[in-house]
Amino acid sequence: MVRSTWARSALAILAAALLAPLGACAARSTRNLGAGVAVQGQAVTEAAMDSYQALAAEQDADRRQQEFIRIITDPNPAPESLPSVEATSFDRELATRMRAWRALGEVYALFQQLADPAFSDQAGAASQALASSVANLKGVGSPAPGLATIVGRLGSLIAAGVQAGKVREHNLVLMELARGYRELWNDDLPAWERYVAQVNDTYARQLASIPLERFDLKAIGSEIKEPYPPATRAQLYKVQLRDAARARGAALTARLRAVGRALAALEQAHTELAKQEPSMTDVALLVDDIRALITPALPPARRPPP
Repeated sequence: MVRSTWARSALAILAAALLAPLGACAARSTRNLGAGVAVQGQAVTEAAMDSYQALAAEQDADRRQQEFIRIITDPNPAPESLPSVEATSFDRELATRMRAWRALGEVYALFQQLADPAFSDQAGAASQALASSVANLKGVGSPAPGLATIVGRLGSLIAAGVQAGKVREHNLVLMELARGYRELWNDDLPAWERYVAQVNDTYARQLASIPLERFDLKAIGSEIKEPYPPATRAQLYKVQLRDAARARGAALTARLRAVGRALAALEQAHTELAKQEPSMTDVALLVDDIRALITPALPPARRPPP
């Protein structure tokens, strides 16, 4: 009986000795993935900021296109004056959102470091960054459903404090934060899509109304090479301008949707890492999904036709 007890104790000690390195390895893997997800959080934040900048460029393009149409359709243009067009402006809305996303990027930069216990001196800065990010998210004033509840939960989580190396606890907070920003993005998305579609539809209608005599039909021949009469080439030139504008608008809309899907994948990655036994494979696949969604370049800023 004594020997049996001793044997069991020896086996337990041996098992613990064998499993300890495995546990340490798993902990390092979790910390590495936690840092990797934080890196992707920064990348998603940058993609969102780039998208807002592209929307601001769309405002400028809308104004320039309206001015172009007004000039080219004016039968008696006054050489001493230029047209002034009041285009739709949402500068204030973009500014508050960019401020919130910038604060979120600072959170992810700090939590990338905090995945490593060696950076415990950054815990206070991370708590402050979290509070700032939540305040800016709340300050947007979005009516997104569920956002107020998420902000309330975040307040409780932040109050509990942040410690370096606590990847699961970090991701409980980041999961809620990503969810809040995803709610904001998804609530805004239909309005952005309608705006981009409106800009393109308005421009297409206005192009169709331009009289053919307003074009230099000989110069258009250098743009349209098909063997058609000058008037037909002028119509084809209008189609070319319209299609180029639509393609850029479609690319911007696709980009906005991709950021929304990347946010959903980011939230899922945080949710997985917040589990007691996260699937490293699932997290790695989600990181790959995020990277693929936000890698495509933004559409170029819209330019007025020549």
